[in-house]
Amino acid sequence: MKVLLVDDETSILEQAKVFLEREEGELDIDTAPSAEEALKLLENNAYDGIVSDYQMPQMDGLEFLEVIREDRNSDIPFIIFTGKGREEVAIEALNLGADRYLQKRGNPKSQYGVLADAIVQEVERSKAERGLEERVKELNCLYGISRLAEEYGNSLEDILQGSVELIPPSWQYPEITCARLVVDDEEFRTDNYSESEWKMESDILVGGEKRGFLEVIYLEKRPELDEGPFLKEERDLIEDITRRLGSVIERLEFEEELVESEERYRGLFESAQDGILILDAETGEIKDANPYIQDLLGYSKEELVGKELWEIGTFRDIAENKERFEKLLKEGHVRYEDLPLETKEGEEVPAEFVSNPYETGGEKGVQCNIRDITERKRAEEKLEKARDRAQKYLDIADVIIVAIDRNQEVIEINERGCEVLGYDRDEIIGKNWYENFMPERVRKDVLKDATKPLMNGRVEEGKRYENPIVTRDGEERIISWKNSVIRDDDGETIGILSSGRDITERKKAEERFRSFFMNAGDAIFITDFNGDIMEANPAAADQTGYSHDELVEMNIVDDLRASVGKRENERGEVIEKDEIVRFEETKKRKDGSEYETEVMLTLLDYKGEEAVLSINRDITERKKAEENLKRYKKAVQSSGDSIYMIDRDHRYVFANGEHISRLLDDGKIPSRNKDEVVGRKYAEIHSDEETDALKDNVGRVLEKGKPVTKEYEFNTVDRWSSRTYSPVKDRESGEIEGVIVVSEDITERKKAEEKVRELHETAYKLEGVGSKDEICQIAVDAAEEILEFSFCSIDLLEEGGKLVVKAVSTEVGSGDYWEKYPEEAGIAGETLLNNESYLVDDLHTKEDAEPVKEEYRSAISVPIKDKGVFQAISTETRHFDERDLELAELLMDHVSEALERVQTAEREEFLHSILRHDVRNKAQIIRGYLELLKESDLSEKQEELVEKARRGSENGIDIIEKVRTLREVEEKEKIGEVSVGPVIKNVIGEWESQASEKGISIEHEGVECKVRGGPLLEELFSNLIENSIVHSGCEEIRISSEETEDECIVTVEDGGCGISEEDKDKVFDRGFKKGETGGSGLGLYLVKRIAKGYGGSIEVRDSELGGAKFVVHLERVHV
Repeated sequence: MKVLLVDDETSILEQAKVFLEREEGELDIDTAPSAEEALKLLENNAYDGIVSDYQMPQMDGLEFLEVIREDRNSDIPFIIFTGKGREEVAIEALNLGADRYLQKRGNPKSQYGVLADAIVQEVERSKAERGLEERVKELNCLYGISRLAEEYGNSLEDILQGSVELIPPSWQYPEITCARLVVDDEEFRTDNYSESEWKMESDILVGGEKRGFLEVIYLEKRPELDEGPFLKEERDLIEDITRRLGSVIERLEFEEELVESEERYRGLFESAQDGILILDAETGEIKDANPYIQDLLGYSKEELVGKELWEIGTFRDIAENKERFEKLLKEGHVRYEDLPLETKEGEEVPAEFVSNPYETGGEKGVQCNIRDITERKRAEEKLEKARDRAQKYLDIADVIIVAIDRNQEVIEINERGCEVLGYDRDEIIGKNWYENFMPERVRKDVLKDATKPLMNGRVEEGKRYENPIVTRDGEERIISWKNSVIRDDDGETIGILSSGRDITERKKAEERFRSFFMNAGDAIFITDFNGDIMEANPAAADQTGYSHDELVEMNIVDDLRASVGKRENERGEVIEKDEIVRFEETKKRKDGSEYETEVMLTLLDYKGEEAVLSINRDITERKKAEENLKRYKKAVQSSGDSIYMIDRDHRYVFANGEHISRLLDDGKIPSRNKDEVVGRKYAEIHSDEETDALKDNVGRVLEKGKPVTKEYEFNTVDRWSSRTYSPVKDRESGEIEGVIVVSEDITERKKAEEKVRELHETAYKLEGVGSKDEICQIAVDAAEEILEFSFCSIDLLEEGGKLVVKAVSTEVGSGDYWEKYPEEAGIAGETLLNNESYLVDDLHTKEDAEPVKEEYRSAISVPIKDKGVFQAISTETRHFDERDLELAELLMDHVSEALERVQTAEREEFLHSILRHDVRNKAQIIRGYLELLKESDLSEKQEELVEKARRGSENGIDIIEKVRTLREVEEKEKIGEVSVGPVIKNVIGEWESQASEKGISIEHEGVECKVRGGPLLEELFSNLIENSIVHSGCEEIRISSEETEDECIVTVEDGGCGISEEDKDKVFDRGFKKGETGGSGLGLYLVKRIAKGYGGSIEVRDSELGGAKFVVHLERVHV
């Protein structure tokens, strides 16, 4: 794990790196001495996490975090690791997006051990979350490609271009990702495609042969990862994509070949020029009639379909009664060689009538073939010698009939053939059949496979062929042909007689079924009655993990079923009863994993044989959801929270046991029966106030479609609840049907929050306290009043190594404690030495508690860092809990900070006293000797050096004085009523002689006014006048004042060099100085601090005198 550690203390960085890498071997630590340096490192390196200090110059840890989260839009794990443990800083850090906020406490080994654990946990969590996000993007990409492949009407080009556009969002840097796909030398690109050195590539294989490749490119440099800037998961994804595209190409090419094959086969069958009627085997109702029979008899399809056969006058002689029809069904075949039919117009048509019953898809029917034998009868009458040829006509179904000689020219064609082609008979006779009426792409194949072998006697007569013909309008019709040779009187083959049936519509219907089969989302198997798989669709392969070739060699029961359940003979049921059977069963995949399926079985006709159609839907996730729903319902019913659902009319739909119990306890219902609640309107049970509140919150949920959370105080005293109102949506329409209300009792939380608030108020109270004893007593009083610890004390560690009692609660008597005891004694000593809190359920079972009084049982012991110990005792075992301990620790954190402030103030006072006295004295001595040295005989260079030393010592003394003043400002001096006039006069008197020496005049005009201020007001104006005398190079200083309703405004301006616009924004900053006359850089900073401390302000402008103009606003006191 590569981690970036940021701290402005280089010694801490070096130490932390050693400890962390030693504590956790997989950590690789880089360091940066500032947030700015860290940002530079992040631009060129990939890190798994960041650990940053809080207090740093220029940019602190929170500002650094904000740049990472907002400007860099990065979710890299970020841990604030600081010695400053203020609660508001921790809250702000977490609000800005920090993952952890840790304090530097305890010895280095333990604190860095905690930090190492936190780093590992956050990095692993982040990696898991990012991994999940990447997997979701990858699945969306693969799903999108599958959807493109399954969508009806998409060409291969559509699929490939759509797939390329799905790729960039699936990579980790989509904004700089582009892709290029090449298949069979055809290229598909994203709009932003450009060449780059950062790319990955994968080949597309179809049937084991390379057909192209996929290229994914980053347009900009990114940190090195597993494969250049790419993740190893992205390598897996690109290979999954190319494998899937290879499968799609292979499937589309297979389907195209299958369509062409089926078109050839069905074309010959459907185009026969026989009249055909399809009847219901049970009722004799006409289900379908082909165009030829309609044209033959003069009836429209609407006049035939839906009527029973014997209702049509033409067929009364065939089916005078139902007995003959039933005889047909029983004997299985009826044939009329020469049956006179009458058209709708009364014309007689001689016909051959053949009826055959059949069964398909579980339905029984009768097919009637009616052939117009008018021409045949004429031929029989005129050409007795052509009996053999006429017989051939009788043997071919009566649809399109065409005779072709050995020169491929049409010598005869029937009326149906002319109608289908759209030509008159004279336009067809004598024309080359293949060149004029057949698409060029199939001519050679038809001649090779059907015509020439038949002419040469190498193919059995009557064999079916399918091929398309082209009509006059350019439309292609698929015809199923049955061919026979025509011989002369010598037996020589002189031509071919072909009968064709138009099967175009049927072909389209079968294609739709084939498309459904191939693209269905459910696994579909076709098996024989023994369960052997005869065919399986692509979804079956995806669902089971087996290839198509593997599946067709398997048995669906023996090889795919995980175990035999209650419905082990369902296949027998569907075979025996010939009905649809549904059931659920567990199946197993190729990898051995099991999944749940919903199965539907039915019979179908497959390649002329009865078979079983098995549709299998994967319901694993649905089953899991059902189980989760059961568990959820159980959890809701047994929940300690009140849960109920209200519909849009504010009527109860559901209420769990806890809600009903609460209503009963409040006297709102007479019994615990849910019928007292469910079905009733909310207003029937609750008060108007409660009903209005519910309607308001339900209205908000219905309007926004989002949950609403509110906190309410119970009618019962000192109890609170938090209610969350969440929308319940219809799964199909998405419309909100009602609202689920979860009411959680948060009384204990509210009490704890109130205690925390009161403890924070105690912290504010401690801020102004300057005595350790007073701090300890305030803390003990808070523990007694807020935390309800009736028996407690605070002991502080003194220099002699003794713990001294500083404060006790009111119930503690003088005989209940030692005033002083060794720091290592008892639980208090253990708490102090280990800097660790203790929660003791029974003091008599803890050895370290010796000695202990008999009546003392449970205790809390909390360290005040290294300063002392807080202890609370009870006479009951297990009296305290973890929450008590947490609150006591919070209180002691406040006490520790207060004690630290007192100690800091004492140390600062000591250091300031050294600065004011010892250092200032030394500086004054140096200054004196330098003055004496100036009177000696010095060279020009020596005089220059002495002068520089003198100015340096004066600046040092000035800094000491300014620091003293700054300390007085920070100590919050006593503020009262001050007259401005005398103050300004005193200050002018102090500086008048020095100004006169430099030729500077000081003028003062203005009105007297009283302001809110203190002794430091003189320091304020002294610094302003000093600034003009020392730094401006002026000849005149003018001081004026004026009064407004609420302010006294004093202006100090000069005719010097002035202040640039750029420097006006900086002149009041601490440490700002410019030029050779620049002093400590504290003077104007002090002016601003003093004015602000008195409730005023200061600003700088350009003066009419030519220099700078300082305007001081002070709060006016009305007399």
